[in-house]
This record gives sequence, structure tokens and C-alpha cells, in this order.
Amino acid sequence: MGRTNQKLSRSAYVLSARIRESGTDAPREKKMTADELVYAVISALPSQKVDGKKRLQKMCFFAALRSGEANKLFRIHNFGPYSVRVDQASEVLSIFGVLKAKDIAVGASQTYVRSYSLGEAESNLSKFSAADAKLIAELDKYSTIELEVASTVAFYKSIEGYEFAQALDATKRLKPTKVNPSTTKKSQAILDFIGA
Repeated sequence: MGRTNQKLSRSAYVLSARIRESGTDAPREKKMTADELVYAVISALPSQKVDGKKRLQKMCFFAALRSGEANKLFRIHNFGPYSVRVDQASEVLSIFGVLKAKDIAVGASQTYVRSYSLGEAESNLSKFSAADAKLIAELDKYSTIELEVASTVAFYKSIEGYEFAQALDATKRLKPTKVNPSTTKKSQAILDFIGA
């Protein structure tokens, strides 16, 4: 794609992101769009890569929770907090070359997941502050299941207003096979670290 076409595509991309996020062309507060959130999360990771849509969703949830935007973007779903906008943003960013997306086999069962990394296209999307980038890098040390359980507990605590014990019970009802003493302990560590 030539430089002129890249600039036109980038302009179309920015316009489509703004329309998708706000529903209008009216000025809005300076909050991160879902596109910026996805880009910032992947940029903040030491490897600048995330394996799995579920993992990307959970990291974006924690970043949105920290910024106060989680209740606007995320709803509870089978695998915990889920955002249609984050899912769409990751695919749109891939189409425009800001991210690279490919399916890879992971784990002993060689299950395929979508892997996202930074792409070749230039981007003017926002990145996180050093403190928020550190948070994302720290979260990357946890397994996807640990992030799934912790984000679900955090959703019930922060969005629904539950106490930790109530949030954990609600999470157990949603994910009985994933909540165990180990994931509970890790969830508490994650919530303590992010201040939720």
C-alpha cells in the first residue's frame, strides 16, 4: 500500500473509530477509545504481543477499570468481563495494519487462539502512562485463567458494588471449575496490586 493510500486509510480508520465510539461527530471528553485501549495494552506488554482474545479482554478490562471506563465498555459474560467494542477494535486495528493478528496453537491440546502483536502501520493512538504500562506488564505475569477469575471478581466488586466475599461467590457460580484456592489467592493479589 502506497504512502498516500496509508494516509487515506488512516484517516478513514480514525473517522470510523470516532463514529463507532461516540455514535456522533460531536466533541467528546478526552477518554481512551476502545481502539486506543487495545493499542495501549499491547504496546505496554514487554513482548508487545498477547495470545488470546480472552487474555486481551481481561487486560483491557483492568486498564479500563483503573481509568473509570469499565462500566461503559464491559458487561459480564461467560468468561467474565467482555466488551464488544474491544473485540471489534482488535479486528479493525488488524485490518488497518496497526496490529498483526494470527491464529496460533497453544497448550498441550494445541487449541487455537488469536494472537495480536504490533503491526507495521504507523499509529498516532495513545499509549499508557508509565504507571499504567507497569500495571499491564505486571498483569502479564499471571495466567489467563487467573486473569479471568480476578477480572470477574473485580467486575462484581467494582461495577456491581459487592464485597470481596460476595464477588467471589458470584464468580464461583459463574465459573465453578475455575475458582479454587490458588486462583482465589492470585485474584486477591491482582486486586490488591491494582487497588480494586
